[in-house]
Amino acid sequence: MKSILLLGGTGAIGKYTTKACLEKGYKVYVTSRKDRSSNYEHLQFIKGDALDLTFIRNLLFNRSFNAIVDFMVYDTHDFQGRISLLLKSTFHYVFLSSYRVYSDAGVDKLTEKNNRLKDTCKDKKFVNSNEYAIKKAFQEDILINGYLNCPNWTILRPSIIFGKNRLQVVNYEYSTIIGRVVYGLPIIVPKSSLSKQTTLTWGGDVGNMIANLLLDSSSYGEIFNASSNEYLTWKEVLDIYSKSCGLKYIVVPDETFKSLYLNPYQLQYDRLIHRICDNSKIVKLTGLSINNTKERLIYELSRSSKHVVFGGRIQGRMDRVIGMNNFSRVSSIKYKIAYLLGWFRLTNFIYGEFYLNRKYLK
Repeated sequence: MKSILLLGGTGAIGKYTTKACLEKGYKVYVTSRKDRSSNYEHLQFIKGDALDLTFIRNLLFNRSFNAIVDFMVYDTHDFQGRISLLLKSTFHYVFLSSYRVYSDAGVDKLTEKNNRLKDTCKDKKFVNSNEYAIKKAFQEDILINGYLNCPNWTILRPSIIFGKNRLQVVNYEYSTIIGRVVYGLPIIVPKSSLSKQTTLTWGGDVGNMIANLLLDSSSYGEIFNASSNEYLTWKEVLDIYSKSCGLKYIVVPDETFKSLYLNPYQLQYDRLIHRICDNSKIVKLTGLSINNTKERLIYELSRSSKHVVFGGRIQGRMDRVIGMNNFSRVSSIKYKIAYLLGWFRLTNFIYGEFYLNRKYLK
């Protein structure tokens, strides 16, 4: 029986990849920092931090794997220090990058041949940062430029992934959104995002794609968009949330929204531009065509948790922008302090300018 190792495979894509690989008849090993039990004969969880190089060395020394699927988010220096080991330890290494590496293509579809932000963006602060889209592009280059001869790697670029409890609107996470829904409070959204087209993809579809291309030599040395072939405007996404779970929203100028200091690079270089992914290359390889985005999104909204701990800086800033105060709803001291940090303009500005904007610097 062939064995598959999923590094950090308990997230929005990994859990579906596990299921798909088991259905293919693979023996699946999944690393996790928590103790987890398996209900399947051919699934084993291995407790440990996959960012710890010593843990990885011991793991690969004691076991052999036919394929490794890497869901981890590394700093580029750390990736450089382990990639040779990973490639030498398996027949097929699958690296999860992101569609966010692409430059703005307007309303044209993003294909695997499109330019990347790392190579074309004139914002040097961004290009020299440690932001997700930039470090993923640098790590792609390590594979492409360093291991092009007889490659046993595949690069996947998923679009925005959704699943149970993994749901996003613009660049809000589900935990923030549901906190507003439960209390009947609106979120704010930037005006220009409403008309921008985005590609949302169910994690189960990407998991099936991964399972279908594993150990297929025609995928070696190749890059694939792992995405749906459908796209929606953010206005359409918001309307789905409104109908499915009662989400309310208020449209504000982009500059007002930016005062949230909510992953500003992601907002500027992804959520406020058109992002239409072309998945024809991976469909040709795997035979999987995806065209059920709306139905899947509605389904995942219906089964996601409604439990919420209300509070935090983002909630405080949104309330201040809207002109309300929900401090009394915040239960814990930690979240009360964070709420006030966002609610007061000066402290929110200090946080954004002197902490968050430096978060991504190398």
